[in-house]
Amino acid sequence: MELPASFESGELDLVRFGKPAYWAPPAEARRRNLAQYYAHITALDRQFMRLLDTLDATGQAENTLVIYTSDHGDMLWNHGRCRKQQPWDESVRIPFVARMPGVLGAGLDRRGCFSIADMAPTVLALLGVLALLGLDVPECMEGDDLAAMLRGAGGERHSSLLLDLYPMDEGHAMGMVEWRGVRTERHTYARTREERCWLLYDNLADPDQLTNLAEVPGHDALKADLEAELQGWLERTGDPFEAGEDMLRRLGLRALWNARERELHGDRGRFLEES
Repeated sequence: MELPASFESGELDLVRFGKPAYWAPPAEARRRNLAQYYAHITALDRQFMRLLDTLDATGQAENTLVIYTSDHGDMLWNHGRCRKQQPWDESVRIPFVARMPGVLGAGLDRRGCFSIADMAPTVLALLGVLALLGLDVPECMEGDDLAAMLRGAGGERHSSLLLDLYPMDEGHAMGMVEWRGVRTERHTYARTREERCWLLYDNLADPDQLTNLAEVPGHDALKADLEAELQGWLERTGDPFEAGEDMLRRLGLRALWNARERELHGDRGRFLEES
């Protein structure tokens, strides 16, 4: 099996943000992990085709919206990292494949940024629910109705917000800290609470994200534009970009967090004290 260009097959860098990452299986185990992931995808694809074939055979395909998607990706040891909660494409990009004969054209690749938060309002619009009720997107929903974009009628959005409020489990094991960022059609930009810019990639020129431009001279204007885009997202979502521990305390989630840590990690959990 050919490995992705960004797959780290050698020794892993175990220091991230000045602290050690304590999860570093050997190279052979990492390759086996990737092969197993591909096997699961193959099995899932076959079962998904059974569902589509059944809709066709029973005459229900014409009035059924089918969506193939996921809630997150997996680093799979690309860039020497694993699992989710990280701003590289392997973690943040997910599939969104939709079929609805008569509403969505077949075999079309739509450009633009689309996030999980947009799924509910977009699906309501595609099914005609919003129009039937004479409603706009409900205020309780933070996403946008991007049905026009999926239909090919314009309405593309320039960027999507990326974030990790409080690294946990595998993210914590990878040495991650809180970060915020944006993904546009061309660029990925991310920063921590202490740094102005942590990651900057030109995803058209560098689709495997092998060259981090954050510290490369000549990109100050680009970083300023993307930082402004990020600040717009933080303002719209009311995100103070605070420390994860402070967020949990502010939202009254300290007890629930501690119970979660005790259930998953026992005495090794990261427990929050009263502030």
